[in-house]
Amino acid sequence: MAPEVVVVGAGPGGSSTAYFLAKAGYDVKLLDRAEFPREKVCGGAISPRALNMLDELGIYGKFEKQGFQRIRGVKVRAPNGKFMTGDAPEGNKYRNFGFTVRRTEFDDLLRNHAIDAGAEFQGGTFVKNVLRKNGRPTGVIARIGGANKIVTADLIIGADGPGSMISRAMGLNKRELKDIGVANRAYFANVEGLSEYVEFHYDLSVLPGYAWIFPLGDGTANIGLGGIVPYLKKADADIFKLIDKFVGSTVADRLKGAKLESKILGWPLPMGGAIERSYADNVMLVGDAAHMVNPLTGEGIEYAMEAGKMAAEVGVKALEERDTSAAFLKAYETEWRSHFTEDYKYSIKIRKMLMARPWLMNIVVGRAQKKEKLAQLMAGVIANITDKKEAGSPFRWLKYVL
Repeated sequence: MAPEVVVVGAGPGGSSTAYFLAKAGYDVKLLDRAEFPREKVCGGAISPRALNMLDELGIYGKFEKQGFQRIRGVKVRAPNGKFMTGDAPEGNKYRNFGFTVRRTEFDDLLRNHAIDAGAEFQGGTFVKNVLRKNGRPTGVIARIGGANKIVTADLIIGADGPGSMISRAMGLNKRELKDIGVANRAYFANVEGLSEYVEFHYDLSVLPGYAWIFPLGDGTANIGLGGIVPYLKKADADIFKLIDKFVGSTVADRLKGAKLESKILGWPLPMGGAIERSYADNVMLVGDAAHMVNPLTGEGIEYAMEAGKMAAEVGVKALEERDTSAAFLKAYETEWRSHFTEDYKYSIKIRKMLMARPWLMNIVVGRAQKKEKLAQLMAGVIANITDKKEAGSPFRWLKYVL
């Protein structure tokens, strides 16, 4: 009998991990506290980089047929009200377009893909703790149908979000408040002025946060606002009041005939880069559970799916060798850090360089109106397809600005 794997959390990271492990022939239990389809509070942008992972999953063709809104690039509004528009750059290993989605549909697509590969899904399952034997994790204790049940496993994947129970149970989540962001969003119908561009607003009404307007097709938009907790506290800013101001004044003219389709919902975002350690005996953390979120934009879908594949590859080797010790699973962390660390490091650097200096953002956006290379640099950075180390150099920005 194949070794058993339990994946806690059926978002993009959990479903991707479950897919690759089930495809490899392992008995995979995919657990989530929600019944699907379920809503997920998120901006819902699927970047060109994320599309490459849909290729890896063998689901891009099916994804493309869903009718999601195709995105060509970005529009950025500076604090002084000026706009720049930039198309996603061409000539790299990624497509020069992305999509925006409702997470209700996108996450269900990935979950069903994992089920088709052989994973067994159990919704309405609240995982309460990690089960241990002689100090080693051997499964999880979950509440299913009003009763506590034990789900045994040779390998546990924690893909259960930024407040991950698996992470806390294993003593891996030690983030401080300075690393946490907060965001909220709502869906609006009949929004004017939408196009094939996602919009980022850094205008004075929302600083020290930033707002977004993501078109979803048919005049519907995902409108939200996010900020870093220390910046907001220093400015004594309430993120719910900021979004009320943004919706009620800055873009009020575009919402004259709009209809609010959902509540304004909020959620926390780990914005300081990944946690120090994402593995333990018999355990690996994937996606938001390991704080794999872009510290500049808050995007995490692509990292979650990429990490899911890496975790599955290391997990297959560990199960084949019958060695799921922390020493063996460390290879997973080595792998994802080699791909993500510079992204996080230089994203923080760019965030501090631009978002904390409204005057500099004004200059950059003003120049980008006339300089296509600068506009593409901005678009590539936001879309997360431009090399962050190169983009994080003040000299490169200066070269394009002057």
